[in-house]
Amino acid sequence: MPLLMLEIARTVDRFGQIAQIFGTYECRRQADGPAYMTGINSFQLLHKEGRWWVVNCCWDNEPEGNPMPQQYL
Repeated sequence: MPLLMLEIARTVDRFGQIAQIFGTYECRRQADGPAYMTGINSFQLLHKEGRWWVVNCCWDNEPEGNPMPQQYL
């Protein structure tokens, strides 16, 4: 069954040549179906040599009993 991961919100914090991006996502089995999982993708970026480089990425699913903070929705 197909899996759709949709970014529903994004928070960007930047200082000088570094940036931190939190992208909130929902996973669905169908485009018009309900979300069965949510979470955050986290990217750390570095601006060097005229472009942005991904230094690190990680993610975490929203666990039951620990809802997503409002600032990321």
